[in-house]
Amino acid sequence: MISCTDPLSRAGLAALLTGQHDLEVVGQCERVQDALTQVSGTSEVVAVVSSPSDDFAAFRELGRSAKVVTFAEIGDDFQPVDIMTLNARAVLPLMATPEELMQAIRMVAAGDIVLMPVEVHRQMSSLMRHSATIRRGGVDLRLTNRERDVLGLLADGRSNAEIALQLSVSAATVRSHVHHILQKFAVPSRAQAVVAAYSAGLVALGADARQQQA
Repeated sequence: MISCTDPLSRAGLAALLTGQHDLEVVGQCERVQDALTQVSGTSEVVAVVSSPSDDFAAFRELGRSAKVVTFAEIGDDFQPVDIMTLNARAVLPLMATPEELMQAIRMVAAGDIVLMPVEVHRQMSSLMRHSATIRRGGVDLRLTNRERDVLGLLADGRSNAEIALQLSVSAATVRSHVHHILQKFAVPSRAQAVVAAYSAGLVALGADARQQQA
């Protein structure tokens, strides 16, 4: 499914995806709301959306009905928390190459994966470093030690397969831990669980997390 307001760009995306032997374009539309209507009840569809700014409410709802890949840059229009609460499985920079898009689509189609621009990690790390919540200390959500390990790796943008490899457990075990984490945070997506964990001071990013664990 392709959602793009610009007809020329939409046609270009359709031509690119149609040329892939393992991908099929099941629909095209101009507005995110139209995409939401077309993919209702078909959670296995990957929706490529040119920009979430068309309709944020519809975009977030689309992320519950389909596996969304979109494009955004950190700046005046989007801040790190905005990017992470879009319910998208992959967020690529505007200058992403066709190869990067193909890789993101295939990764998203294969499992529950969240990709974010590196700049999101940098800005979120800075934001959390000065967070009053972190200075007060995080709340106790009764996460097990293993769930905290998984949550920290989710915050680093790791896929289920990467988490399983690092923790020496099966992918099914990782999915179970992620499911329990989402239940305990009462959120529908991995991205929102990470945002909630940041707000609670349970995780930080990059060097900050390593310093806290040292």
